[in-house]
Amino acid sequence: MTAARDKWKAEAGKPDATKIPEDIQKAADDLQKKVDAVALKFVREKQGLGNAGPPFEWKADPLPDQTQALLENLDEFVAAPGGRQKEKLAELAPLVSDASAQVKKIVEEDLPALNKKMNDAGIPHIVPSATEQHPNAGDEEEESER
Repeated sequence: MTAARDKWKAEAGKPDATKIPEDIQKAADDLQKKVDAVALKFVREKQGLGNAGPPFEWKADPLPDQTQALLENLDEFVAAPGGRQKEKLAELAPLVSDASAQVKKIVEEDLPALNKKMNDAGIPHIVPSATEQHPNAGDEEEESER
């Protein structure tokens, strides 16, 4: 999405550039806002270099990190989950469910609606790309392949 919007802006002043209708630009901006809001639930914003301490504003860890921490915590014990673990599970379940539903709606409804508008206007549509892997994901697989 960002790449498409950046390309539109870069080509806007060129005489032979495709004119992007205002309603499509607005729809793309609105969709980008939805994507950005949902992305914050899954990925922590990268901080610039030189930070001498924690950020000024506390933000909860992204949902995948919280879920992974809970799974690791549960994996460490052979007994049934304790009270705090049950509380965290009860806290995370609706958050993950809601965030997943938002992603599903964006992918299955909002993006196809924008792509239809773009196709109707003769503009190449947006194809979602695969996301980057978590920095630690796949390390064990790479080591085992060596």
